[in-house]
Amino acid sequence: ILMQLQHEEPYYVRLREAFNDIFLVLGIDGNPDSTVLSYEHFEKTRLWYQQHDLSHISDEKDRRQAGYKLANDYRQALLEEPLRLIEHIVRNDRPFSEILTADYIMVSAYSARGYGVYDQLKSQFRNPDDPLEFLPVRLSALVGRNASENQESATGFYPHAGLLSSFQYLSRYPTTETNRNRLRARMFYLHFLGVDILELAARGSDAAAATAAFPTPVMQAGECVVCHKTLDPVAGLFQDYWRFDANFSIYGRRREGWFEDMFAAGFEGQALPPEDRWRSLQWLAERTVRDPR
Repeated sequence: ILMQLQHEEPYYVRLREAFNDIFLVLGIDGNPDSTVLSYEHFEKTRLWYQQHDLSHISDEKDRRQAGYKLANDYRQALLEEPLRLIEHIVRNDRPFSEILTADYIMVSAYSARGYGVYDQLKSQFRNPDDPLEFLPVRLSALVGRNASENQESATGFYPHAGLLSSFQYLSRYPTTETNRNRLRARMFYLHFLGVDILELAARGSDAAAATAAFPTPVMQAGECVVCHKTLDPVAGLFQDYWRFDANFSIYGRRREGWFEDMFAAGFEGQALPPEDRWRSLQWLAERTVRDPR
C-alpha cells in the first residue's frame, strides 16, 4: 500500500510541502524574477514575460489579466525549483544524496526562459504552456554584464551542488558585510547534518572582554573558537557568493580576497584545495554525503 501511495500525485504535493517547511524557499523576499535571477547575470532574460506576445487576446482587460497570470505563474515556478528537485530525485528513485550533489537544476518552460535556456529545452517539454512541468538542465557558467563578474569554471558549466548552489537557497539565506556567510554555514549544518551550531557551546558572557584580550577573538578566544572553528571554514566555502543585493547579483567575489581574520575555507579539518575554489560547494557536498551524521 505504501509503495502505491508513493506513486500518486498527492504524495508528491505533500513531499514538496514537507520540505518547504524545512527549507522555506517559498518565502523568499520580493519577486523571485528580480531576486532569484539577478540583474548582473540575467538582465536580458529574467523579465521575458514583459515582452511576451499576448496580442491574440483582443480584450484589453483580459490581456492585462493574462499578463498578470503569466508573471505570477513564472514566479511560482522559480520558487518551486528546489522542491521540484527533491521531487525529481524521489520520483525517479535516485540517491537522496543528490539534494546536495545534483549537477543540475529543475526548470519549467517558464523559468527556463528566465535563465535563457528555453530554446535548448523546448522540444523536451510535453506542454510548453504548462508553467509547472519541470525538466533537469545544467546551466553554463555565469556571464556578467561586466567581465569582472564572469564566473570562473574549469568545465564551462555552473558548478551545481544540489540545493546548496541554487539561487533560491542562496537568496533565502543571504549574507551581509559583517555576517560573512556565517548564516549560510549555520543553515548548512542545521539542514544537512542536523547540527545546531548555536548549541555547541554556551554563548559568551563577556564579548567586550574577549575583544579586549585578543586581536582576533573568533580565532583566539576559547569561548569563540569552539563554534567559529567549525562555522567559519564552511562560511568560506560560500565566498564566491559575496553580494548583498540579490536584485543586483548573488554570485560575486570579494575584491579584497577572503577575510584573513577567519578560519580558512574547508570542512571539518580539511582545507579547501586552491584548485577547487571555483567548485567549492561541490567540494563541500561531496564530503557532506560521506559524513555519517
